Amino acid sequence: MDAIRALSEHVARVSYRDLPPAAISAAKTFLQDTVGVGVAGSAGPWANDLLNCLGLWGAGSEASVFARSVRFPAPSAALANAYQVHNSEFDCVHEGAVVHTMTAVVPAALAYAERRGGVTGEALVTALVVGVDVACHIGAPSRAALKFFRPGTSDL
Repeated sequence: MDAIRALSEHVARVSYRDLPPAAISAAKTFLQDTVGVGVAGSAGPWANDLLNCLGLWGAGSEASVFARSVRFPAPSAALANAYQVHNSEFDCVHEGAVVHTMTAVVPAALAYAERRGGVTGEALVTALVVGVDVACHIGAPSRAALKFFRPGTSDL
């Protein structure tokens, strides 16, 4: 079995009841931290410029942007939130994998949940844990020198 198939099957079969209590607790803590950092990042450099640009990329109001009174299509809201989380470099990092997993995972999961509606807390926590798990498993084995920042290839 190739690595992509194994990883895909792992993602598809994990459920909330499979998660260790420590993983659930960490996901909740890092979710709160990530949203807080994203709210702070709403005042960061070029955040307004990005929002102005996103307003030109397509219409829709599927998901919200942290600390803003605007809504965008889910992908645009996820991008804005990820930028706000990362722009001040206060977002959490997995040192071994050299990835800022929550920066990508939280905005994507929240935008999807808003667009879909009816997503339970258990489903959100499961998505966060699995997303971090995958990003770290992709980033951690890399032994290449950091010629560029790994989140572009490891964060989901």
